[in-house]
Amino acid sequence: MAEQLQALGLPRAFDEQKLTAEASHRHFRRLSWPAATTPTSLIFMQSPPALERNDAFVSLAAALGDAGIPVPKVLAKNLDQGWLLLSDVGDRDFYNAYAGSDQQAAIASAVRLLAKLQPFRSDDLVLYDQALVEFELNIFHEWFVDKLLEQPPAPKALAPVWTALTSNFLGQPQVCVHLDYHCRNLLYSTTGDLGVVDFQDARLGPLTYDLASLLRDCYYRLPEPLVQQALDQFADQLGPDAGDRTELLKTLELTALQRQLKAIGIFARLKLRDNKSTHLQHIQPTLAQAIELSGKYAVTKPLHQYLRSLHGITATTLTAISQGDP
Repeated sequence: MAEQLQALGLPRAFDEQKLTAEASHRHFRRLSWPAATTPTSLIFMQSPPALERNDAFVSLAAALGDAGIPVPKVLAKNLDQGWLLLSDVGDRDFYNAYAGSDQQAAIASAVRLLAKLQPFRSDDLVLYDQALVEFELNIFHEWFVDKLLEQPPAPKALAPVWTALTSNFLGQPQVCVHLDYHCRNLLYSTTGDLGVVDFQDARLGPLTYDLASLLRDCYYRLPEPLVQQALDQFADQLGPDAGDRTELLKTLELTALQRQLKAIGIFARLKLRDNKSTHLQHIQPTLAQAIELSGKYAVTKPLHQYLRSLHGITATTLTAISQGDP
């Protein structure tokens, strides 16, 4: 790494700060120099090549940047060793921006960016097809219901719900989807600049997917008036293609529901397979959102009752795990 920094004309002496990683095998460090140095900071990403899509990250970083999406630039890399040196696109994620007066402005900027991101196309964008939707729903069943809660499989009476969620996915216009367009992967500076990270799994998927990730975030609950305001902004951007706004909200929330079930399964898998307890704290809030959303629509009412039946055992299981963790 020192040689690469020197090749870029940067001093060998720098400060390091470990950064919080999302639910992946990657690790990040911010490298900082005095303000007299340009740039003053860079990001060093360690990304195991056998476990992460590093080739796609490099390719998409270049293509998205060329399309005007504010993503990091790859300044140096060794894909065999699994590290990349990136430009720094910001140190304040949306989660922290939400805590101040920038919540509304940050959300508005993210919705505006979707108008530029969704038309983007690349050979690296694989299709979010039916097999993948069903695979992700199975993550919820396998890792959360079966392995974490040790409960029997979901009743067969829920089959129409899974069909409805899948049909909701596949029936939408297909656009470029970031896949994790939420408060941990979006950066918002005090000057209003936006940054986007963790984009290597981008694909072609449902029109409302990224908006669902943003407005029905698994890590932060936005106030409902702001959710409606952002939905109106998104609909205005779509123009006549938005259709009826009540139906647009339903489409978004059914998309969010599928995503929340997947997230709950991934949070459980991180603990059981990868021995990471970092996301267990997000299971109950995400489950609470899924219970609420599934109760809003007739087609998902059976799922609502089923998820409610899991609420108590979830709380008991997570309490037992937390008491047993070192």
